[in-house]
Amino acid sequence: MLCQRVTYHRTPFMPELPEVQTVVNQLNTEIVGKTFAGFTSAWPKKVLTSDLAAKIQGLQVLGARRIGKHIIIDLTQGE
Repeated sequence: MLCQRVTYHRTPFMPELPEVQTVVNQLNTEIVGKTFAGFTSAWPKKVLTSDLAAKIQGLQVLGARRIGKHIIIDLTQGE
């Protein structure tokens, strides 16, 4: 299955841990097993590589987890 293109925007607040865990739980029910079709970022300075979209395109989502308030999305192995 192909994921829709997703764009994340900056929010004016810092979420609390229970809210972050709720997002992780929801991501795990909605995106596991889907494939990245593309990537855009509202924070281009935070994207560490200019070819991230090309690197993750076609990779499958294994799951989402959190480390503190950071959400990590695990993918199948690429190049």
